[in-house]
Amino acid sequence: MIRGPTPWRYLLFYFWVAGPIVGWAQEDGGTTSAEATTASGKGSAADQYYNFKAGPVMFRLEGSGSVTYNDNINLSQNQRMSDIIVTPELNVKSIYPVTDSNTLEMDVGFGYEKYIFHPDAGGSGLIITPDSAFQFNVYVGDVKINFHDRFSLQRDPLPFGQLSNITSFERFENTAGVLVDWRLGDLIWSSGYDYENFWVTNSSFRYLDHHSDIFTQKLTFVLSPTLQAGISGTYTMLAYDQNVENDGNGFEIGPFLSAQLTENFAINAGCGIAYTSYYGDGTNDDQENLDSWYATLGFSHRINPQMMESLTVGRDALDGITSNFTERNYGKYMLHWNFADKWSTSPYLLFENLSDSAAADRENANRLGVGFTIDHQLSERGAIQFGYDYLLKDSDNADASYYQNQWKVNFQWQF
Repeated sequence: MIRGPTPWRYLLFYFWVAGPIVGWAQEDGGTTSAEATTASGKGSAADQYYNFKAGPVMFRLEGSGSVTYNDNINLSQNQRMSDIIVTPELNVKSIYPVTDSNTLEMDVGFGYEKYIFHPDAGGSGLIITPDSAFQFNVYVGDVKINFHDRFSLQRDPLPFGQLSNITSFERFENTAGVLVDWRLGDLIWSSGYDYENFWVTNSSFRYLDHHSDIFTQKLTFVLSPTLQAGISGTYTMLAYDQNVENDGNGFEIGPFLSAQLTENFAINAGCGIAYTSYYGDGTNDDQENLDSWYATLGFSHRINPQMMESLTVGRDALDGITSNFTERNYGKYMLHWNFADKWSTSPYLLFENLSDSAAADRENANRLGVGFTIDHQLSERGAIQFGYDYLLKDSDNADASYYQNQWKVNFQWQF
């Protein structure tokens, strides 16, 4: 078990990621293969639609604005608060083709959530969308090197099923690293390293601030144009800034499969073992290690030219809020239906079972969600969406149970 002082991190990075890079660079001589570039479709990002161009840099601007009525913004069972939330957003995409095969890309979305009736409840504020990122793709022979920095600033507590009785859970997440994909005939060797930061601005949750060193390895066998299989592994070193939650080291490893079985039916599956050893250096009274398994199974099915369905079920482990970890079993079904010209709807059903590890303050809960959207394409560059969401949480802690209704109207446009 390696707790991960800084010198060890640099050595691990060299042998895990830099070592393979040096190996292929010496073998390939560091030259760029035009044939490999063409065959792999490299540089195709520069051919995407863009709004305007400044020299060699291409930009695409997209805007949106939403109005949401939420009848339980604070996720409470007995002291529910309702509000109307107005959220304007702007998304800026840019592509800079440094060479014919190497591109620098930026995708940043930002906005502001404004709570009309409870502006002081902690919900209003700046947001940065979860898909915001900078990345630089470099191709050398049959090797692709992806340098990336993904970041977001979010306030909605709903994605964290362990949370209740809270209006805002403001957190900044940043993941920076490198991923190397080396194509060796029908074998793709992927090796990566990420440094992840998680910071919470809510004073009562600052004890959750942490950083992680994440090392990944993946072997993909391309068995046919429609079938891929392989094995993947992840090693994580987790360290909290305060001594409430426990630091730990853990790994996941197992096989995966991706198959396009027919023109209209595709599946993705993976499973494996998951183990994390915690140091017991925190004050949450949780001495339990994660010794479990993970799994995911998903399919997409085109029923006819107008209808498509998808289903995802799985099991994983989340970082705990009051415990070392939370084991989660989940499932989501969605149907997409183009029921008229320029009109579509997407109803869904989701389920989560959440079980905390053995902390003094632990929780077991189920969450059930159902909802739909109705989309209308107003023009080539404009669209409107109507949506409804219902979420029910049933917890063994009565004060943590709640239900919530949301109605939403969203406008989207391209400049």
